[in-house]
Amino acid sequence: MKKIIFTICTICLVGCKSKEMITVSNANLSEKESILIENNSNYSVASIVGIGAELIKKEQEKAINKKLLERENKLKNIPGLVVTTIDETNGKKIFKATMQNEILFKFDSHELNKNAKSILDEMIGIINEIPNTKIKVIGHTDNIGEKGYNILLSQNRAAAVGNYLRNAGIETKNITEEGKGFDEPVSSNKTEAGRAKNRRVEIFLSNDY
Repeated sequence: MKKIIFTICTICLVGCKSKEMITVSNANLSEKESILIENNSNYSVASIVGIGAELIKKEQEKAINKKLLERENKLKNIPGLVVTTIDETNGKKIFKATMQNEILFKFDSHELNKNAKSILDEMIGIINEIPNTKIKVIGHTDNIGEKGYNILLSQNRAAAVGNYLRNAGIETKNITEEGKGFDEPVSSNKTEAGRAKNRRVEIFLSNDY
């Protein structure tokens, strides 16, 4: 009988070795593993690694979401930009920054003006805050003039934006450009107000997490 009681007490002592609750902290994985090993002798190494990896994943997701929120707020504070967000089915978030051509270029030109460079300089600082941001620049026009000419004009305008970003140090592999001409209007081309909305450059920012 005494032997049975002694055995039970021994088990209790092993199982209750630590009175402290294990909580998520900012400690790195190896420290978490040490705490788990010290306080919970019944944990397997596989369990410890699994729990540590899950904690790290959650912390990473939290940090990413914080950076994306900061990016969104900063983009929306740039005068001349209209910023919208696109939530993809895989959970990724894409930012679309739209600028009207009148803000960026002179009439029938693809040379960036001073105002355009000021806007892009602000964007470059925001882009560089998150490494390996993918940038897609798409140029659009209204339907005045021949289709081929408008496609070329929209391509040149998209390329002007892309080249400015490259010259600022953003890696070429992360930038693509495309000219749509007047194939994708966002408003009616029957009025000047509608055509003005259609003359635009869209910059899409995305990241692989």
